[in-house]
Amino acid sequence: MTLAIAEYLSEKSTIISDELMRRFVENYESWRGYGHGARVLIEAFRNSADFDFIAEHLFPGGSYGNGAAMRSAPVGLRFHANAKEIWDEAKNSAWPTHRHELGIEGA
Repeated sequence: MTLAIAEYLSEKSTIISDELMRRFVENYESWRGYGHGARVLIEAFRNSADFDFIAEHLFPGGSYGNGAAMRSAPVGLRFHANAKEIWDEAKNSAWPTHRHELGIEGA
């Protein structure tokens, strides 16, 4: 997923969460050991399910795991010159899979 963000940011100047989720789906390979929540969300998005509802309700209050933080390095590299942009783009990078404020802040 980190690679997907890096590739995305090499082509785009800002992160649009739904577009990034499409990139996650395109790059998804189950053997990579994704966490349970990421697998469920990727499959839901791929199958045109109510992805936003699932992202908000898969975990009570939304996921506050460390997945968004683990994949956020490209955001810091791309937007290093502007702290506000880092915050906004990190939130956009976290949003497809993390809806809890702690999961977002981790990114």
